[in-house]
Amino acid sequence: MDDSIAEKIRSTLAETPWKVEKLDRISGGNANFTYRGHLEQSSGDTIFIKHAEPFAALNQEYALDASRSEFEWFMLEKLSNKSPTVTRNFEVRTPKTLGSYGTTKVIEDMPNSVTVKAYLSQYAPSLESDVAKGLGAALGTWLATFHKWLNGDDAEAKTIRDKLRQNPLIKPRANLYIGSYKECMKPLPQVQWPDDEEFTAIEEFVRSMYSNGNEAIHGDFWTGK
Repeated sequence: MDDSIAEKIRSTLAETPWKVEKLDRISGGNANFTYRGHLEQSSGDTIFIKHAEPFAALNQEYALDASRSEFEWFMLEKLSNKSPTVTRNFEVRTPKTLGSYGTTKVIEDMPNSVTVKAYLSQYAPSLESDVAKGLGAALGTWLATFHKWLNGDDAEAKTIRDKLRQNPLIKPRANLYIGSYKECMKPLPQVQWPDDEEFTAIEEFVRSMYSNGNEAIHGDFWTGK
């Protein structure tokens, strides 16, 4: 399957500014096929490619509406021009959008960036308190700015929320994420987590947020198992 998907991407990009001479499959979400593309006739430039099929990349028997890629692209376009959050040690921002070709999307590659999970896995034992707090502050500030903008009352925010209500993956995404925190808690029994009653209230609130469509969330913080 990887070979046929890669060939489809090559063919799609062949007549665009993003013609590739090599594709490397890289880890990503459950739904999309993700690749690093090495451009032809360049000095080592690379691009990030997300490709959607009408099924999940990690479970091809699981049908998914391929139009999901248009909603993902829509949000990336809106976010890619927003100012980054910059602190002394960290920068949090959305990659730039480069080109949309059907269900194949070309995005800025950021080969020197790392996920929060990878960063903490490598540096947590020696991470200084100020640096750890700085990481949390950078992510928290970026997310707060995102929610304040997207859930605001201005015309742009309302238009975006109206568009996102049409996303066919609203309910499947809710069922995937809500409650998944319980598995994430198990490896950290030393943390004093909220009790079941508090988490139940949080779940009910999030389900309500999904169903009424009056707010929008950012769903791309998944780093895999």
